[in-house]
Amino acid sequence: MLFDSQGKTWALSQRGLYRYQDTLWHKFSNSSIFGITPHDFKFIKEGANNDKWLVPGTNQIIKFNGSSFSQPTFPISGWMSNFAYVNGTYWFGNNFRIFKQEGSDLIEYNYTNSGLPIGDFVKDIESDANGNLWVATSFGLTKMMDDTIWTTYHFSFPTVTIFHQIIYDQNNIMWIKAGSGIIKYDGNDWLYYNKENSNIMGGVTAMMFSPQNELWVGTATGLSKFEAYSHDTLTVTQTIGVYNSVDKIKGFNYAVYPNPFQDEFIIDGANIQDNIVVYDILGKKQGFEIVSNHPFTVRLNDNKKGIFLVKIESNSQVCTFKILKE
Repeated sequence: MLFDSQGKTWALSQRGLYRYQDTLWHKFSNSSIFGITPHDFKFIKEGANNDKWLVPGTNQIIKFNGSSFSQPTFPISGWMSNFAYVNGTYWFGNNFRIFKQEGSDLIEYNYTNSGLPIGDFVKDIESDANGNLWVATSFGLTKMMDDTIWTTYHFSFPTVTIFHQIIYDQNNIMWIKAGSGIIKYDGNDWLYYNKENSNIMGGVTAMMFSPQNELWVGTATGLSKFEAYSHDTLTVTQTIGVYNSVDKIKGFNYAVYPNPFQDEFIIDGANIQDNIVVYDILGKKQGFEIVSNHPFTVRLNDNKKGIFLVKIESNSQVCTFKILKE
């Protein structure tokens, strides 16, 4: 997922590349791109001229200029793990090394000629506000200053074994997807957030800051929005459950089921004091009636089928569930 410099939202899914703008999703790709299926793409990032770069799990990389795809060639063998565009220079992660592009030349950095750790697979590359390059690897985090000074950080946080992704918020604070949680680095302190202190459930799969500086975290159980400013914990402000064939969708104090449903569904844990709003997939509010309080049962007035969002507000907790009406 990417929020680009023009305020547009981009997403890679198993079905292709999508851009969200003005309440509409536009699809740019179909079954494959240069023989690579959308399912195989791992990252999307922005480069020069607002170009979007797609990184699959191969030695290839795809560029999208807003209207067409191209496939630049690089004399690099092995798995292309990620890339970064820093002050007019492209950096590429490849197996246990990184490459810096200067004109038509590629300069290689590895454990023999730099401070990169031995045998640490490169997962992500980003730069901070000071122009330092940060490299997330299999077992640590490495910072490079001025192409010559290398510092590697290792952590003893529980369940932190692999560092996957580096992002920055609008205050230039670094956030790292690590293990089953998230590490925050403000230049002085390293803080670790996980399910014990921040309700990050199911393991972190991806994260991104919105243009409003909101931290969105994807997990195996859904999508959550966090208040990312407290010192020692992240507070969940919104959760979107994942609809599938599972009977119940759980979200903190609530469970919504059956899913899919026909006419009525139950909100386990809800009561008459909760503020409940139902939207269709286009964001239009839907009329409904509460037919029972024990269990708390909701019947939609609209007969149409499809996906609906159920938003529940109670005190400071907000949960949003996606459910399917058949």
